[in-house]
Amino acid sequence: MSEEASGKRRGHGGRAAAPGADQTPPRATLRDLLAILGPYRGQLALATAVAAGAILAVVAVPLLVGKGVDEIQDGDEAGILRAALAIGAVGLIGSLSQAARQLLAGRLGLRVVYDLRQRYYAHLQDLDLETIGSLPTGQLVSRGTVDLRPIRFFLGAGIPSLAQDVGSILLAALVMFTLDADLAALTLAPVPVLVVAILLYDRAATPRLAEVRQRIGELARIAQENIVGVRLVKAFSRERIESKRFRSSAAEMLASALTATRIEARFTPTLAAIPSLGLLVVLLYGGHQAIDGEISVGEFTSFFTYALLLIGPAATIAYWMTMVQQAIASTDRIAEILERRPRIASAPGSTPVPRRAEVSFRDVRAGHRGHLALEGIELEIHPRRAVAVVGASGSGKSTLLGLINRLHDPRSGSVEFGGRPATELDLTSLRRSVAVAADDDFLFSGTVGENIAFGRPTASEEEIR
Repeated sequence: MSEEASGKRRGHGGRAAAPGADQTPPRATLRDLLAILGPYRGQLALATAVAAGAILAVVAVPLLVGKGVDEIQDGDEAGILRAALAIGAVGLIGSLSQAARQLLAGRLGLRVVYDLRQRYYAHLQDLDLETIGSLPTGQLVSRGTVDLRPIRFFLGAGIPSLAQDVGSILLAALVMFTLDADLAALTLAPVPVLVVAILLYDRAATPRLAEVRQRIGELARIAQENIVGVRLVKAFSRERIESKRFRSSAAEMLASALTATRIEARFTPTLAAIPSLGLLVVLLYGGHQAIDGEISVGEFTSFFTYALLLIGPAATIAYWMTMVQQAIASTDRIAEILERRPRIASAPGSTPVPRRAEVSFRDVRAGHRGHLALEGIELEIHPRRAVAVVGASGSGKSTLLGLINRLHDPRSGSVEFGGRPATELDLTSLRRSVAVAADDDFLFSGTVGENIAFGRPTASEEEIR
């Protein structure tokens, strides 16, 4: 160091806690997933309300079909025509409602993910270097891209669809009980079995789907490292080694995905088949009632049609139960990042950096990830003075300079500007007051001029040149 620096620097020191070790969030739940929709309640309510037309159409058609069958038995041609026209009108209303619901739900899903993506990347910009450095880049990219897809799909399309399917089943059950309570109870008897099957699937699928998301992130990390470090890979002739490492990670992801697929293949058909038991009940018990004259052939047809139509919503609900587990697993991975708090930020009441202030190091100790790079640093840098910091590689030069613009904070001691600790100064003002010429060759996408003006985008062409 220069003659103005006194004190002692040590190359090694004690261990520090792993970055973010005290910030591990609890596992995400369905409530956490639904909480994302908080700012969009109005749009969600509109998309769900529009589905009411489709619900009414699903429930009304079996009644009208049964009415038409009775009219056929009575030989009432005018009644048959009325029933046919009513079925056509209800079908048109249902189709329009379905189209409107899908449009509104699609827009909702895209808006939710757009805002969540902006929030995620803005949060990454706020995190400190130590926290960012403790997280693999591929994992960070995967969470901000791949993990957002199931969230968009479920929150945008899934919830309105579930509302329509559940509403159809409940309203159909009400109508069926109105027509014949005994037959309705027997037809809907498989519903509790369906609920139990869904709970069992939730318990079996959730950890496996979370593991698949984690494996995808690991694969993205390896790919990112090889693309960024392609010069080193080729320089050391590690192409085959890195390809083997990628294949090994891909095989682990495949194994996890196959396990999740086997669980899905075991449960999904079961969930879809359980409602079909209602058809068996209608044919056996309801057919016997129709033969005995306890219900009309039209009422039997209505019940049979209801049992047949309920298979579709039940199968759709089973499908969305699969998707919600994927969305929850993705929410958990994104929340793990969003719940990390920046360790370096502007304190409340912070002020701008004083102009032409001396920079002072007061008994500074600093390091990274358990390695103590600097200890007992005392240094005064006066305005308009040039100070050179020299030393061997790994001696702490970059660490010392990074303390000036608070890329990291000292473990003890303080860095001061004009007698004021850097922690009391506005972070944006501080960093804009410090010019940095990095020694690496990283370039952002864009022109050379844009990279030169990276720290001051408003610089003129003359200033860039």
